[in-house]
Amino acid sequence: MQGSRIHGKVLKFNRARFIDKLEEGNIYILSKVSVYTAEQHYRPTRREYMVFLNNSTIVQRVDEIDGFPKFSFDFIKLDTLAERRDNVFLNDIVGVYIDSSEVTKIKDGKRLREIWIRDETANSVRVVLWGDLADKFVKPTNVVEKPIFVLSSASVD
Repeated sequence: MQGSRIHGKVLKFNRARFIDKLEEGNIYILSKVSVYTAEQHYRPTRREYMVFLNNSTIVQRVDEIDGFPKFSFDFIKLDTLAERRDNVFLNDIVGVYIDSSEVTKIKDGKRLREIWIRDETANSVRVVLWGDLADKFVKPTNVVEKPIFVLSSASVD
């Protein structure tokens, strides 16, 4: 399967080696990685394989690759969320913003904000943002313009 993303993993003992070499949002060419069948308990992508960065891995940042997308999504319809409750895959959803709550503090000082969106199937869903995401979310001031809400790598509870 051809695509623009794959699940990569760095084991704890190798983390220090890669912490300054990898930055979210950039494109890299990785060589000398180990390729394994994807872990079944956590799957951020729908790929059969995943890569492990190891002691031999070479990381080369590139500014741009012709035709390589900056973003990659695998959107699902909201009417399919219920059947994905026990799914190991993380999900990408898109919908029209309906409303959101203020930040709420719950036990142990955790903060959350609820957001409601609707897609073209006319189904609505409540999305919960936690911590810094809840704090940094800017509530749209003009919902008449129907702001679009994109959520990537979401789990379904």
